[in-house]
Parts: sequence; C-alpha cells; structure tokens
Amino acid sequence: MRDHLLPAGRLARLLPLAACGLLAGCERAVLNPAGDVALQQRNLIYASTALMLLIIVPVLILIVVFAWHYRKGNEQATYDPDFDHSTSLELVIWSAPLLIIIALGASCH
Repeated sequence: MRDHLLPAGRLARLLPLAACGLLAGCERAVLNPAGDVALQQRNLIYASTALMLLIIVPVLILIVVFAWHYRKGNEQATYDPDFDHSTSLELVIWSAPLLIIIALGASCH
C-alpha cells in the first residue's frame, strides 16, 4: 500500500526545494522603498538587524564555548554553586541592550 509514498530521506531533501519555489514568488516591496519615510524605515530595519546580530552571534558562540568548557569530562573547570553576584559582569550584560536602544533611538531622528 505504501509503495506510492516517498521515503522520509528523499522527502527531506525535496522540502528546501519546495520552500524555494514558494518564496520565489514573493516581492521585496518592504525593502524597496518608494518614499523618504519608507527609506528611513528600511534603514531602521537594517540597523536593528545588524545590532541584533551583534548580540546573537556572540551569544550562540558562547553557548558552545561554555557547554564545551563545563562538560562533565573536563576536570579543570571549576564549579561554584554559591556564585550569586558580579557587578562587572552585570555591567557588561546590561550595557549591551542599553547601547542598542541608544543607537536605535539616535538613528530614528
């Protein structure tokens, strides 16, 4: 009965091709501005995407680094369950979103 169905591996390889076919009909009207306000909004989209990537890419890299460093087999990694506060660490963590908000606010004038 199932002879007419595609195997799962073959179907998984065809899925990106089908997605490309569906997305090929999309127009880029959002990123093709016709006026001054639309141009400013497009530039804001580009700026916010770049600023988000400045945060997301290092976070994703650090996830892998921390997972590798604090793995079970690493005997050199120190584990401190009583660690609860670091002012310098909090300043770094909270300054990044603050600087992004300032940069986006400055670009919206």
